[in-house]
Amino acid sequence: MQYESGCELEFIRFLETHASVLYYWEQPKAIPYWRGKIKAKTYPDFAVYLRSRQLILVEIKPLAEMLCHR
Repeated sequence: MQYESGCELEFIRFLETHASVLYYWEQPKAIPYWRGKIKAKTYPDFAVYLRSRQLILVEIKPLAEMLCHR
């Protein structure tokens, strides 16, 4: 499993110990979106599949980076 930060490593450790997680993988798929008139893509850090049959896409960012996003 590859990770790009200490925050991502902590999240992986959390996933490995959480009983509701069946499996997970890193950077699952590009998600296209529009940023104004510009077409862009984002790549979630993880996809997590739960025992409840829910799929969750996760982006890991430090709080300070999220608050200053433009």
